[in-house]
Amino acid sequence: MQLLEQTTYVPHHRGDWFNRLTILLIRVDKRLDAAAKLLLRGIRDHLVRPQHRLELCDRLRRISNRLTAPTRKQITCQETSWTVREPVVVEIRGKLCPTEQSGRSGFHAMFMQQDGASRVEELALTHYLEAGFSQGVHAEGSLFTSLFGLLCWDIIYEQPIANVFRSKYQTAPLDLTCPTFHTSRKAAIEAKIETITGQSIADSAAACLAVWNEQNGVHTPVVSWDLLPSCEYLSGLLHCFQPRQLGRIVHRYANDFAAVRAGFPDLTLWNPVTKALKVVEVKGPNDRLSHKQSIWIDFLMDIGVDVEVCHVVASGAKRKSSVLEDV
Repeated sequence: MQLLEQTTYVPHHRGDWFNRLTILLIRVDKRLDAAAKLLLRGIRDHLVRPQHRLELCDRLRRISNRLTAPTRKQITCQETSWTVREPVVVEIRGKLCPTEQSGRSGFHAMFMQQDGASRVEELALTHYLEAGFSQGVHAEGSLFTSLFGLLCWDIIYEQPIANVFRSKYQTAPLDLTCPTFHTSRKAAIEAKIETITGQSIADSAAACLAVWNEQNGVHTPVVSWDLLPSCEYLSGLLHCFQPRQLGRIVHRYANDFAAVRAGFPDLTLWNPVTKALKVVEVKGPNDRLSHKQSIWIDFLMDIGVDVEVCHVVASGAKRKSSVLEDV
């Protein structure tokens, strides 16, 4: 509780602290009303990150029917009913590759393909590439992070912010993963977002290509150069976005870079000819979305990106939904 009474020391962990403390109150002390009040306090805490707030809301909903009437009245508010958008869910089937590790904790299911065994992500990637997408990668958030890095290279590396570069061996400013990254560059970030949303995709692509040509190969945590092998490849990807979408993506990364690095869906697929773009979270047998993944999916759907959750199941297994395709 002492950690929750202050807001200076590692505030990004506040959601975890609320969560762990309420688990102790529920499972060990059996004090459900006290846990509910603490959960409500965490939900209202502006320093708690969205993925943690969603987890606290889910936990509060699960115990709401076991609370006393006075406490239940206190929590019947809009804050506790917060939910996220539900994405389209599809299933594809594949032949499960039996191994000695099957069924063990932490085991990643392997499925048969023509060129050998592969994980569920590679099986799903093959399926979507055969379904009309000419380009696709299994890179989770690295590709979108790279777009942020290219669009904001000047903000990250060229802003005159004191003491963020202390050594020539640094690959990023010291405050990149801190709240001060946004606060100390707020004007520049807002101007960048306004520029991106106000100009054409061709202009944004030209700016990214200029950075790609000048900085390609520079060691940096914000751009994965191997995912962007050529100017044509990068340009084809960028032209599948709308200016408003790029502006929202930049805002999300610049506002809290540390929080958004995890939870991004597995696959990014696009077709430069049709301008189609799809982001897919792939789930194997007995796998489900985490709160971080749900927050990212909700954000992507909010900005108009086509998002799917693809469940890969073994041939012969019971169907989970009415949408089913064979691989």
